Amino acid sequence: MKINSRYHLLWLLLLLLFSGCAAPTNKPLRVLKYPAPRSEETPQAKSSDTLIVLLHGRMGAPEDFEKHQWISRLRAKYPDADMVAPDVHLGYYRGRTITKRLHHDIILPAKQRGVKRIYLSGISMGSLGSLLYESEHPGNVDGFLLVAPFLGYGAIEKDLKQAGSLKKWSQQLENEPEKWQPKFWRWLAEHSSELADRVHIGYAKDDGYVVGQQFFASLMHEPNVIIVEGKHRFNAFTAILDRFLKDHSFSES
Repeated sequence: MKINSRYHLLWLLLLLLFSGCAAPTNKPLRVLKYPAPRSEETPQAKSSDTLIVLLHGRMGAPEDFEKHQWISRLRAKYPDADMVAPDVHLGYYRGRTITKRLHHDIILPAKQRGVKRIYLSGISMGSLGSLLYESEHPGNVDGFLLVAPFLGYGAIEKDLKQAGSLKKWSQQLENEPEKWQPKFWRWLAEHSSELADRVHIGYAKDDGYVVGQQFFASLMHEPNVIIVEGKHRFNAFTAILDRFLKDHSFSES
C-alpha cells in the first residue's frame, strides 16, 4: 500500500517543529551494532534472521541503550537477535531524511541479507521516527515497541474534548497548513487497524506527553498497552521495557 501523497505535507509541517535545532543532514547513519553471539564452531556464520532496531529520543544517543542495560535485557529474551542502535539525531528529522536513512542504511540491507523479522523500538521521538517510517514504508516492519512516544507538542486535550472525537478533531483542522499535529493524528487514526496488530505502546502515568500517548493507546489493542509509574525519564522507559519483556513479545505482521 502506497502512502497517500497528502501525507508528504507532514514532513513540511514537522520542519516547523524542529526549526532552530540541529542542521539538516543526509549523511549515512552512524550505527552501533550488537550482533547475536556466534558459536566458536561457526564464528563467521551469517547474520541472525531477526533484527531489533533501537531509536533513541531527542536528547538521547545510541549509546544510551547499552548504558541503561537495554541490550542485555533484550539479549536475555532474544538471544539470537541482532540489534542495532543508529544515531538518529534531530538533523535527520529536520532534513526529512530519517525514513530514507533508516530504509537504505538499515532496513533494506537487512532484508537483502535474508533477515526475516525486523522490529523497531523507539523511545520518545524515536517512536515518532518509527511511525514516520511506517507511514512511508507500510508493512515493512514486523513489530513495534513504542516507549513513551513523543507525538507532538501542545495541549491537545481541550481541542479533542471540544471536537468530541479524535477523528473529528483531525478532520476539522485538516486544511490548516500550520497545524501539523492533526495531519499526523489523522494518519494514525486512518491506519490504526493496520498498526494495532503490530504495536505495543508503553507510557508513564505522569509523562508530560501523556495525553497524546493515551489517545494513541486508545487506537491500539488494550492488551498491548503498558502503563507504569513515573515521568518522561529513563527509569520509566526501562520499566516499560521490563514489563514488555516479562509479559509480551514483539508482534509479527
